[in-house]
Amino acid sequence: MHSAELLRMAQQPQVDMIITTNVPDGVSVPVFVLDPFPTQHQLEELGKLVLVDRTGPYMLEKYFSADQFLYIDEPIDQTSLFDMVCEQLETEGLVEAGYGDSLKEREVIVSTMMGEHIALPHSIELFAKRSLVYTVAAPKGIDWGNGEKAYLVFFMALSKNDYEEAMGLYDLFLTLVNNKAGKNLSQCSEFQCFKTLAHQELV
Repeated sequence: MHSAELLRMAQQPQVDMIITTNVPDGVSVPVFVLDPFPTQHQLEELGKLVLVDRTGPYMLEKYFSADQFLYIDEPIDQTSLFDMVCEQLETEGLVEAGYGDSLKEREVIVSTMMGEHIALPHSIELFAKRSLVYTVAAPKGIDWGNGEKAYLVFFMALSKNDYEEAMGLYDLFLTLVNNKAGKNLSQCSEFQCFKTLAHQELV
């Protein structure tokens, strides 16, 4: 591509990154320079950059599923919830033994309440076979200590294999907190309802 044409393209607001074999001058957006015959390492680095730039809906599609969704329309305490979810994850072989203990230890150190009725419990170490989010919708609320109630709980189970990409989930959670979406999403008794409403919050 001609340099002048490249510069004109770079000024467009929808351009997030330029991938090129030459270093352009005067470009205000991020530039990734590839060799004419890129190495495997370069391709992997490019893949990471593209994945980091993925949107909330992409993360929602990749890390959430109906198999890891629970609707609880009855009173339950935090300890019982932790035991129930961790037992399921460990029984299904999605996390290694010790995930539950590490998760509880993390909660003792500092509350995982994010605010706006959303909690994000997670283990201290990386116990998951693959990164995933186990979602709990509890419209009656769960006592999370310090006078706070969680209506939407995201159990994060992270794997060392895709830890860096999965860290993009925090942006998704922050968006839901900032949009005060916790109570609304907690009304969803089925995963498809949750996914549809969450997608609307993230776009």
